[in-house]
Parts: sequence; C-alpha cells; structure tokens
Amino acid sequence: MSLWRVLSLVCLILSLQFARAEELSIEELIQRNVVDACDKLNKPKTTCQVHKELKPKKSAVVETAAAEAPIEETLQAKNLNRCDSSRADIPAQTEMTSYSEKKFPVSRLTESDVQDVFKYVNKQKSRYLIKDGWAATGVCAARSHLIADDIAKDCKVESGKVFVSPSRSAATLWMFKNSLWVEAKGRKFRWDEFHVANVVYVEKNGQAEPYVIDPILFDKAVPLNQWEALVKSQDPSASSWVTSSRAFGQSDRHEDDPNGFMNTQRAHEAIEKAQRDERLMRKPRP
Repeated sequence: MSLWRVLSLVCLILSLQFARAEELSIEELIQRNVVDACDKLNKPKTTCQVHKELKPKKSAVVETAAAEAPIEETLQAKNLNRCDSSRADIPAQTEMTSYSEKKFPVSRLTESDVQDVFKYVNKQKSRYLIKDGWAATGVCAARSHLIADDIAKDCKVESGKVFVSPSRSAATLWMFKNSLWVEAKGRKFRWDEFHVANVVYVEKNGQAEPYVIDPILFDKAVPLNQWEALVKSQDPSASSWVTSSRAFGQSDRHEDDPNGFMNTQRAHEAIEKAQRDERLMRKPRP
C-alpha cells in the first residue's frame, strides 16, 4: 500500500472519529468540509479584497529610481560636504563656450556645494600659495590649474577658467604696461598680464549662474559679475574670457583643448619656485 493511500485512510478515520464525537452523519461531514469550502471559494469578493489582490508590487526599476532620485537631498540632509569622500553623486553639468569657441562641460552645483568647494580650496593655503605678498599674486595661473585638477578628483567638480587682461592702447604699449590694480581684503594686488580664477555654475531659480572661486580676492565663491566688477574696478575696459581647465595661461587660449591631458607639473614647479624666491626674498620680474 502506498504512503498516499495510508495518509488518506488516516484522514478518513480521523474525520469519522470527529463526526462520531460531534454526532455528525457522513452527509453532515461532507457538507461541513466540502460544500462549505466551495461556497467560500465562490463567494463574491468585496471591493477592498479586489483592490488588495490587484494592487501591483513595486518593480525593481521603480524602487531603484525612487531611491536614487533624492540622493542630493539625502546627502545634504546628512550634512555631507561636497568634497567628502563619502559622496558618490556626480553633479549635473552645463556646457560653457571657450574663447576659441569650443564647448566644454562645467559642473552645476547648489549654493551650499560651491561654498563647500571654496572652503576645500581655501584651507590649503600652502598648496595653492594663498597668502599676502607678491609671491601669491604671481602664481594665479598655477594656482587655478592645481585647483581645477584637485576639485575634479576630490569633489567631482569640473570647472572652467575665467581670465581678465588689462586694456592697452597703442600710445601706452611701448611706454609702460597697463596693469590690473585691485584692492580686496584690505590689501592691494597688481597683475600686469592677466588674472585668472576657476569658474563653475550654480543652480538658481532653474538657471545656471556662473560663480568664481578665487581665494586670493574673496572669502567665498561669488557670482561672476561680482568678481569681474572687482577685478575691473580700476580698468573698466579690461577684457575677459573663459577657457576650459586645460588652458594654463593667457597664451594658451587659442589652442585650448578641453579634451587634452591635464598636466599639473608646470603648476607645481611655478608654485615651488615662488615659495623658494619668497624665502630668499627675491622678487620675480612682473
């Protein structure tokens, strides 16, 4: 005899025993166990039961999208700095057009994120030679180059560069150099050829507004128009333009290659030389 038959026989015997205990007939037993079960299966469902059964489960795609969409809010709620190594999100980007009419991507940040980046830069005063004196003034190109490379690696922020060059007329070109004279933070600065700093976008009211990161002149990141107003305050006719982060100095603007290799060796050497000259009190030629 098979196991299935044995089990069926045991169930039948148990059912008969229960029927006898309750003084039920075979017909009543069938009514209770079989007919009632069929009635329950065929009974019309209530509206709540129907909706409960038809309500679909969230798909993996929906759950993933819902988890990833508010990543910016989640990270900011935890007060994670834009340059914190725990941040895995990459900021959105908006294209900027360079002096040579080449388009390149620049990060679009929140106001708090751009100030995080500024603080990251400003605290590394030795690396970027952020200090008083002529040595710091003479290495703005090297500083901007290192900053662009560092914030791309540590903050996942792509920046451009904004240059300002003093105006010169034919009459004054051979007599003397016209210079950019700027007064900020209680100090006076002078640039004979150009001044340069890093630029990114900041999201404001659905618009991407350019902001400049310049720790020499400001204590925080500021809108581009505010930065230009200060740098051009003594020379309103000064010219300005932007390049990708790959252009080093003013002469590179014509051959700016946004996809080129980011070589920081020249920048490191320029800052190291300025530091040595400062220690020896040897002022470089302007």
